[in-house]
Amino acid sequence: SAAFLGSAYRDELRAGAAWHRGRPLESTLCNFKPARHQRGGHQRPAVLAMPCLQLHGSQLVYSQENRLYRLRLNAGDCWQRLVATDAYRGSVGAADVTALSVESPADGGRALVGTGDGRLLLWASDGAGPPRRLHGHPFDQSAMNCIDSCSAAAAGFDCWRLVLAGTKGGSLMAARLNGDCCVQDTQQNRGSWRSWNSGDRIYACRLAPDGSGVALIGCAGLTNASSTTAGTDAAEGGGPLRLVNIETGAQLAAGQPLTDTGLRRRGSGIRGVAFQSVSLAVTVGYDARVRLWDLRMLGDGVATQRHRLPAAVWEDPSDCAGTAVQADRCHTVLVGLMQHGLVRLYDIRQTRTHVRTFYKGAHYPDCVARLTRSPVYSLDFNAHCFVRGLDSEINCVRFA
Repeated sequence: SAAFLGSAYRDELRAGAAWHRGRPLESTLCNFKPARHQRGGHQRPAVLAMPCLQLHGSQLVYSQENRLYRLRLNAGDCWQRLVATDAYRGSVGAADVTALSVESPADGGRALVGTGDGRLLLWASDGAGPPRRLHGHPFDQSAMNCIDSCSAAAAGFDCWRLVLAGTKGGSLMAARLNGDCCVQDTQQNRGSWRSWNSGDRIYACRLAPDGSGVALIGCAGLTNASSTTAGTDAAEGGGPLRLVNIETGAQLAAGQPLTDTGLRRRGSGIRGVAFQSVSLAVTVGYDARVRLWDLRMLGDGVATQRHRLPAAVWEDPSDCAGTAVQADRCHTVLVGLMQHGLVRLYDIRQTRTHVRTFYKGAHYPDCVARLTRSPVYSLDFNAHCFVRGLDSEINCVRFA
């Protein structure tokens, strides 16, 4: 057919083969501040960062300290930083950006950021001014560890977006955004922010892609995993992985239904969660395992504990903890690890081991190794490349 003869389809096939067997090209998109030198030959330690990033098509948004920047892939396969009039102007203040959620350009391209002092700010995409703080949410002065947002059209709100945020202090907050204004800004809807105390440090949160208000929460695992059962309130604690209805605050599944033997140990927390589909989710954590969960098997109607275990488990061969995970909602899962900027490629149809490993610095065109000891703080990918945020740079690996 004509679809098979098109150049775009051939490029997709070529890029897919390069992910498994090809030789990618690696490049550095942004270098953070280098080491500073003092008088007398002494050297200060380098300024290390924990960048957040998100990739939408040919545009990449990333944070550097208290600012946001946007890169665009031009026709020459080079990343170009957009000027301030086309990107995000201003800063979030003295605190750094610790969490980031960016809409797709089709939805407006707004950026919702969380800061290290517990503030939520909304950045308009037209560069009209600095970010505006969203008032009304509980302010516990602890860092925002994670933010997620999705369209609420499935819940009956056509122009609204669901927003979910988790803090280092254990607070979980949810609200709806309409346009550039939050609902709680109107007098008649004051108090529309919903807040719960999870009783544990929150590392990751993701909203279901269908906009139903179901959220997957990843915690540090410092509370008793068997203290909560499904149907209780989110403030009563639970295991490191929890399925929560943000409209009511009730846990749909928590504690024992969402754990296996490895997750029952104290401190075996979840560092990253991602939805592979509406009913499938992927998690990574400190126990060096990647787990695939079937959320349809986690309710109270499931009688046996065997059916509440993960659908698949992959153990990292180097026993390295996972720090970030992304899925393409088809078959591909990318996992960022704690050491050496490692990224592993998984296929959920292949349950034995991972498909491929990408070392930082191993795919530069000049064949000069640029190794690092940095964890992968943030990760995102599309069909042609993936981008990882390290402590000293933003690194891109291209396959097309």
